[in-house]
Amino acid sequence: MLRLNTSSVGLCAALGILGCQEHQAQSSRSETETPLHEATANPTNAAGASTHREASAVDAQLATPRPPIGRPPVGEQNNTSPSPRTSPSPRTSPSPRATTFVDATLPQDQILKKLRNAAPTQFKPVGTSSVVFRMRLEADIMAAFKPQSRKHSKGWSAEIAAYRVARLLGMDNVPPAVSRQIPQAELRRKLHREFRDAWPEIRDWTIWDPTNQVHGAAIYWIPRMRELGLERRVSEWSAWLRDAQSVPESRRAFVRDLSSMLAFDYLIGNFDRFSGGNAQGLPSGERLFVRDHNVAFVTPLPPGLEQRARRHLKRVRVFSADFAHRLAGLTPEAIQAELAGDPAHRGNPLLTEAQLDAVMDRQRTLVSYIAALIDERGSSEVLVFP
Repeated sequence: MLRLNTSSVGLCAALGILGCQEHQAQSSRSETETPLHEATANPTNAAGASTHREASAVDAQLATPRPPIGRPPVGEQNNTSPSPRTSPSPRTSPSPRATTFVDATLPQDQILKKLRNAAPTQFKPVGTSSVVFRMRLEADIMAAFKPQSRKHSKGWSAEIAAYRVARLLGMDNVPPAVSRQIPQAELRRKLHREFRDAWPEIRDWTIWDPTNQVHGAAIYWIPRMRELGLERRVSEWSAWLRDAQSVPESRRAFVRDLSSMLAFDYLIGNFDRFSGGNAQGLPSGERLFVRDHNVAFVTPLPPGLEQRARRHLKRVRVFSADFAHRLAGLTPEAIQAELAGDPAHRGNPLLTEAQLDAVMDRQRTLVSYIAALIDERGSSEVLVFP
């Protein structure tokens, strides 16, 4: 299997990020392994064979085991320094952006406060495959309320964790989500009149705590969105994700969102993106909303489902430089600190230690994958979006 050589620290060098030195560990391979730069420069290879070997080397990063979480990065072991080729400048993990959601006028923190504290006035079931309510509030926004249910007992916490990780990555198109508790009596009393006969079924599908309340996620209700039909246009957007030069100027923001979405799905182990209705956007089609993450963070992720997420990721050969920078600087400590911003995390962690370890394993795989692409094509051909 071809592995990254020392030139594959390209992502770290291009972004000036400390902490990617693990790529150098893979340069200490056996003499029987062919360095990537030799494979791509071998004059005896025909053009087609060379391209095949380059692609194989990049794709191999998605199957290469990453070092254990606790292992010090190469360059820190034995108090040695990173390779001069890398020349990284010390950085800390990126902090959350204080931005608005793409289709809202309020800052995200204000949206979270209203989602958390505004009194509900009505609950209307809207879910098709899970228990979900449209929750009207005494506020100028509405929410989708996903309670803890027997079908997806961890789905509500996965929604919140996904939002928090996305915020660390600078994604402004993942709807804000925060924990809430709703008393059973209030939910029943404010249930939409058309669904009052369905109360026994709703009650039985919902998990109630000893105080007869349900824990759940209140998620910003996007007022304007439409189905974009991505499942029917795979060949079109796959071509854009391979070569950004083919992307019309009017579609660049959309393709940037699509690229980041597929990388994000791989990071959080979300295998359910294209099962129907989970890839919607602005009515204009200019931006993509990244929503519905109730099956993310399954640990361990069954091999077949992991391969599904990997298959989507392998379509992506162009990335946002800002997303890549934040991804490469992501740490378990930064994730834990961000998760602590939700009240539910204080009593019962939104992600277990095993789930967090799995996220960081996939983060290292993603960084290696992007670095290999940069090594082959150059950062200007890979980090093509802001």
